[in-house]
Amino acid sequence: MTRLLAVLLFLTPMVAQTGFDADRVRALWTKEARGETLTAEERKYLDAARAARKARTSGQAANNDATIRGDGSGETVRVPPVRIPLDQSPIETLTATAEDGGAIEALWRKPPGPGPFPAIIFIHGGLDRWNTRRMHNQLIGNPTHTRLLAAGYVVVASTFRSYKDDVQSRGPILDNQAVVAAVRTLDAVDAESVTVFGGSGGGSIALELAGLESPAAVVVGEPATVLYTGMLTTGAYGPRIDMMANPSKYFTPEIRTNAVAKLRAVRCPILVLHGDVHPLKEMNNELFRPAMDEAGVDYEWKLFPGQEHGFYTGHKADLMTIERVVSEIRQFVEPKLQVQPTAFTPGP
Repeated sequence: MTRLLAVLLFLTPMVAQTGFDADRVRALWTKEARGETLTAEERKYLDAARAARKARTSGQAANNDATIRGDGSGETVRVPPVRIPLDQSPIETLTATAEDGGAIEALWRKPPGPGPFPAIIFIHGGLDRWNTRRMHNQLIGNPTHTRLLAAGYVVVASTFRSYKDDVQSRGPILDNQAVVAAVRTLDAVDAESVTVFGGSGGGSIALELAGLESPAAVVVGEPATVLYTGMLTTGAYGPRIDMMANPSKYFTPEIRTNAVAKLRAVRCPILVLHGDVHPLKEMNNELFRPAMDEAGVDYEWKLFPGQEHGFYTGHKADLMTIERVVSEIRQFVEPKLQVQPTAFTPGP
């Protein structure tokens, strides 16, 4: 069963309870996910069904902070992955040891053949460690991961120790330093052609690695710069949404000076993928981007209008958006690689 079908089966009874025709909603949802154009009437009907479902379920999620959906929790992925059989591209395990002795596990897949291939390491968002099953599901079911695998990249799903109790912990950074080092030693990977991709909280970690390692490039999706800059501390974790929406209240001259100093240590080009919906747009566009300019960071900033947090790995994104995400990544990264990817045709 595809992820799309699983989502539709889950939603069908919920939509039916709102008074909409579940079969029609399912058909329109599938049409949208395939990148087909909806008529004005179809769009209106589908949007109304979504709104009704959201209103019905909002009480069930009263304790959830919807503004951080897509950072690794609560994703709604509509675009099907590229189906790549596991006998053609198995999932393998990589174990690394951080500088402080912490053990971390990542999963990875490679294109058919011995390589060497370029690699892209995905660091998820949020503050908690992911288990093996979640990383496994990303490698077989995520639309961004699987498209880059099919394009000829070794794709790595990485995680990190939880830092909910200490949001400025260096542990997650050390974990992913170790993962980068371990990926570079893989026979299937060209050590000079490794890219790090981080979204949200993982984007903060990726920015840290840009100043500590020398990957070919770093790609970040709406990075949680309230973490990277030191604005967010454990004691201030509660008002994080206000911090992102009204960052000028918290981005003191001292924090700005420290952020610019960190950015001056960046050793590789950075691609930023950003929407204009999540409150992070205020922090990142108005304050962090000028700090990048002052520090002389080599970067490109790509805006995705109307996209919600997590769109870069599929959250509420349509096919056109996912294809643009993959295209932007490849156009930015590939001129910087020593070994180029070679696309392959997935088996039946």
